[in-house]
Amino acid sequence: MSVLRPAQPSDLNQLLSWVVDHHAFEGIKSDHAHRLRAISPLLNGSPHGDVHIITQHGVDVGYVIFCYGWSIEFGGAEAILDELYLCPTMRGRGLGTIALRERIAALKVAGIILISLEVDHNNLAAQSLYRDLGFELREKYGYMSLKL
Repeated sequence: MSVLRPAQPSDLNQLLSWVVDHHAFEGIKSDHAHRLRAISPLLNGSPHGDVHIITQHGVDVGYVIFCYGWSIEFGGAEAILDELYLCPTMRGRGLGTIALRERIAALKVAGIILISLEVDHNNLAAQSLYRDLGFELREKYGYMSLKL
């Protein structure tokens, strides 16, 4: 039984509310205009990423967002797990694991050969989840950004 459904434009307000919560938890500074600009294209068919709603017994309880690119080093299409959010009362029940396993299987079928993610050094629960799914730290590399 699936715990995911593709997000629709009608999910926008709920997603924006969850992103506020997620960004506050992660210490990410963003305003409403920024969040709207980032999420709206993904709900309207952008090829750069997608949003899936995590459900539990028909109730929406979170989301997972993947963004897409290409890797020369790994030889093909890649995905970045950009955000994973579960309502606080739903955490620790295995839903994140189930949702990610489901999404990873679908991405593999779609031809994605590499999934990367960024995780806070202090978020041990998230690190454990990702390790349990087979993610490994690339010891030689650090994640760097240049905001334009």
